[in-house]
Amino acid sequence: MAVVESLNIGTIKNYGKFSSAMHKSAIDSGFCDFNGIKGDKLSDTIHHGGKYKALFANAVSNYLAFSKFASKKLELGQMGENLSISGLDENSVCIGDIHRVGSTLLRVSEPRKPCAKLSKIIAEGMTKFIFENGLSGWYYEVLEPGQINCKDIIEVVKTDENQLSVMELNMLFFRKLDISGLLQVGENTIETFVRFEQSPSVYENLQKSKIFESEKNKLTFDMEIEAMYLVGDFCVRGDGEYEEIANKAVFFDGSFTMTAPAATVALSDLERQGYLFFSGELTLEKTFTLAEGDTARVLSFEKYGVNAVRVSVNGRDVDTILWAPYTVDLTPYLQAGENTVRLTLVNNLRNLLGPHHHVEGELLAVGPGSFYNEPCIWNGYCGGYYTDKYSFVHTGLKNCD
Repeated sequence: MAVVESLNIGTIKNYGKFSSAMHKSAIDSGFCDFNGIKGDKLSDTIHHGGKYKALFANAVSNYLAFSKFASKKLELGQMGENLSISGLDENSVCIGDIHRVGSTLLRVSEPRKPCAKLSKIIAEGMTKFIFENGLSGWYYEVLEPGQINCKDIIEVVKTDENQLSVMELNMLFFRKLDISGLLQVGENTIETFVRFEQSPSVYENLQKSKIFESEKNKLTFDMEIEAMYLVGDFCVRGDGEYEEIANKAVFFDGSFTMTAPAATVALSDLERQGYLFFSGELTLEKTFTLAEGDTARVLSFEKYGVNAVRVSVNGRDVDTILWAPYTVDLTPYLQAGENTVRLTLVNNLRNLLGPHHHVEGELLAVGPGSFYNEPCIWNGYCGGYYTDKYSFVHTGLKNCD
């Protein structure tokens, strides 16, 4: 049996550099309309509240883990929930389930994505702890307003046919999903199934944004679809044509194939050697022999699409090079005989995130409109900037001596 063990509302409190209504206090009874419990305050109406986040519920069973992590006893409502519920948790509640609480009809809409304020108010690292363990709680959409009382029994009116639990969705949101055992040689397809919609107020605000810049600046959406990323030890081969364009970039027209990681690469144009969408650190090394009395060497290069280069020689750190002149004296670290120089290239997000399909290729300045083809609020309702070609910047070191 599921029960509302505590019904909670909050007031906005000042914490110095920020404000929050996270810490909520118990009440005996409250009326719930489409926006939540009457009297409950929100300090951040951009990320909290709205149709799909009208009520926040948390499992009472989570509080044992919360208190242990925080090294102090936490009271119900202290994690920000309106409904502290026993008998339900992230494993038993599914997205789309319909619950009746008192005379209020509610639908489970999404997990709560914990914000950084949890770590500032409750305990350092709490946000990460919730992400990693999936103890998020869940949001309700209000289908029928009504009265909610402490100790109300929660009736499960309907279980969603997809039976995707809050915990399962948390694992998709916040964890890496290992798909290596599901892939096959040849073509692979990844499919996702989601309920994606916006409330009428979003479309009303879009219309207002055409007239008032202030409305545009505070425009938010009820739901957004984030990108998925494949992460692993592999290369991406581009099968097609490369065209040199301005700003140290190329257009690529062709298809992509995932391949085994490269054993050797040249230092220049890494994007053409299997690292088209690469973002992270790439460590390269070369071993060579020097004769006695011939160990004076200076490393110099030009870097493209790389933020920093860490240099080490024979296991000793030499320097981290961020800006010109891109030179470093290796002489004190070299020796007669065998030497190994290791370069760790730290690149950025440009080739991963784009914009990849703008007709002008590599842009020197980007904004939201740079990523849209169709006319919309972000590009002034002027489309037509799209090309099927992919734009990548050169990545690597050139003229390396």
